[in-house]
Amino acid sequence: MKTVRVASSKYDCAAAQLRFIAVSATIPNIEDIATWLDCSPECVLSFGEEYRPVKLEIHVVGYPRSNNDFIFDRNLNFKVFELIRQFSDGRPTLVFCSSRKGASQGAVQIAKDSAHLLSTTRRQTLLEASFRSGDAMLAECIRGGVGFHSAATSFQDRALVEDLFMKELLTALCTTSTLAQGVNLPAHLVIVKSTLYWTSGSGYEEASELDILQMIGRAGRPQFDTSAVAVIMTTQDSRQKWLNILSRKQVIESCLLQNLEEHLVSEIVLGSIADVAQAVLWLKSTFLYTRVKKKPQYYGMKTANTEDIERNLKEICMRDLNELASFGLITMDDDGFTVKATDRGAIMARYYVAVQTIKLFSEVDAQAELCDLLKTLAKATEFRDIRLRVTEKKLLNVVQLRFPLPHPSKVISDAEKIFVLLQAALSNHMFEEWGLKQDTSTVFSCCGRLCCSLIHTQLALRHFEAARNAIKLSQCLRARMWEDSRLVAKQIPGIGDTYARTLVSSGYDTVEKLRQSDPRHLEVVCGRRPTFGNQIRDGAAQLPQLSLSAVLKDDYVHLQATLAVGDEATASARFAAYHVVAGEADHLVFHRRLTKPGAVEELLSVKACAGIEVLTVTFMCEQYVGLDAVCAVRLSLPLPPPPTPVALPPVAVKNLRQTTLPMSEPLPRADSGGRCSHTCRNKNSCGHECCKVGRKRRGHQQQAAERQTQQLAKRRRTTSGAASKPTTQHEGDVFALSLDAAVPKPPQPARAPPADDLLDNDGVFNYLFPSEE
Repeated sequence: MKTVRVASSKYDCAAAQLRFIAVSATIPNIEDIATWLDCSPECVLSFGEEYRPVKLEIHVVGYPRSNNDFIFDRNLNFKVFELIRQFSDGRPTLVFCSSRKGASQGAVQIAKDSAHLLSTTRRQTLLEASFRSGDAMLAECIRGGVGFHSAATSFQDRALVEDLFMKELLTALCTTSTLAQGVNLPAHLVIVKSTLYWTSGSGYEEASELDILQMIGRAGRPQFDTSAVAVIMTTQDSRQKWLNILSRKQVIESCLLQNLEEHLVSEIVLGSIADVAQAVLWLKSTFLYTRVKKKPQYYGMKTANTEDIERNLKEICMRDLNELASFGLITMDDDGFTVKATDRGAIMARYYVAVQTIKLFSEVDAQAELCDLLKTLAKATEFRDIRLRVTEKKLLNVVQLRFPLPHPSKVISDAEKIFVLLQAALSNHMFEEWGLKQDTSTVFSCCGRLCCSLIHTQLALRHFEAARNAIKLSQCLRARMWEDSRLVAKQIPGIGDTYARTLVSSGYDTVEKLRQSDPRHLEVVCGRRPTFGNQIRDGAAQLPQLSLSAVLKDDYVHLQATLAVGDEATASARFAAYHVVAGEADHLVFHRRLTKPGAVEELLSVKACAGIEVLTVTFMCEQYVGLDAVCAVRLSLPLPPPPTPVALPPVAVKNLRQTTLPMSEPLPRADSGGRCSHTCRNKNSCGHECCKVGRKRRGHQQQAAERQTQQLAKRRRTTSGAASKPTTQHEGDVFALSLDAAVPKPPQPARAPPADDLLDNDGVFNYLFPSEE
């Protein structure tokens, strides 16, 4: 509506033929909308409650607020059944709860309180229906005549609960606020259990007026009822506030100031705003200006004077524009009035990215790795609605992660939950909990434009390594696999995870192998009939083919990149974005973006690559994994100039003579045991090694081995000398000298090996005792 309103003010002739039809059931101050759209009073039509086909009776019940808002919400579960008995008149009841867990807990409590009211026939029907539910808690509630409906409920269980509720088999249906804006399930009685809703970072806050009005709007079934009842359960402090809202005394205010920076950047990129004066003029064409004139205090302004309002709007514009300039999203001239968007500002407006997100992307390190970019992406403002629930921590902590968390095996924040969900999806980890499935789907719905903004931000900052890893991250998120995954066959239409793993086990782990494969062999591997192999090979042939060459010649790098896409390729392949980037580390030299098949030729001067030793050129696609082409060129850079000689201080001659060794005295070795005992005249030219480097120092083990060898040799000499000594026999007066050969010899000790053989290669003593034969 904002863009249309600005367009109509520019082209009055064309605007005269335009007709605006604004329809709303929740805006009480319709005259403000008419003023904003320049609508005459006679063209404004307002229909009150008297035109409602089913008369609605509204009750606001206040309860004492406890110190803990969580306990207050849980205590309301015990009071819902009394309201059902009082206002339902035996007809279906919708109970809106503030959280998924609150909906399930409330359903369990109502089922316990109302189970005794079910008839035998109805109880039997609900028993049979409960067997079709895949959730044990939901099945138990259905048997008690109550159901719950939330984003965490599977599609089958949702359909089952909706069918039972439409047939009036369920006494009550507990649900979250999402049902008020989605499925059409009207009821005779609508109960809003607590107007306090949990918001991440702020705790419990009051729900918006529009949400509450949407909920109570579900009350009343024109085909079946002539009257309806809505009951709002809130605190005693908030009771009067909601009474004013329901009596149409609470008007709708503008929320433009909450996101004014994003709108200013968009208008600057479009050319609608070129200076501060035009920014103020643009603000005067918005719904904000209409409400400021009627209620300036709500927007922080003191008076309703037109001059004061315009001066305050100018101050607001200057404040936000200066902040945008500090972020590098716009530029302002010296006088501070003329504004112009930068490349990053255009990226932000093109991909609808929040200011804080683009600021986060701009602070990424120039050589950021894939893990760093994944963590940065998980902190984006666009994921502020994804919250970490207590019941999800156990399921998230058991996921096998490629990049671990800062806190081992513990998820403690919303950003870490998103970080785990992204890795689980890339690792093909399937969650059984339906809420995590839906959160994963929500995260991936935003990842496409966020990755594009991250890529172009790094390219605008001339960060080569970060830009290349950002393109890899885009590949991973679009293909739902890691960049080094071997399951590249999953990118072929009709090939799932099972067939991809089967092909990998047979060696088909690259796209090129699939292109050159035999269709009949593929059919044997997959266990399929003919033409299935042709389908795989043709699908691989239709994937984009990227070729790249880079040659250094005559101080220029001749770069050539060729993109080929099959005629029958999918739309994602024909309309994908391809990037040729060249550089090193944090220095981006060349970038070219391709959106259609063709060739790119470029001459890169070596002088433009100053400071780069090896130039890396990469040809990549944003959507497919396993197709990258990479070349590396070593540049012939000139040699650096020789170092300037440094003058040394003069050295005294006597000091030089004292420190100089004579030629006949060699330098001692590091492990020297001292000078040898040889008396050579010139020890530098003799044949003794010990004369040149000194005696080799003997270790403690070698010395022990030599001592043991000497002891064994001495013992042997002593024993052998005693055995051969002549013995004297005294026979009367005759002395006879003979050798007593009959005397047994003592046992001979084993011969010890030489001392050098007692040491192993590491110099460790390895001989302790003689071996026995």
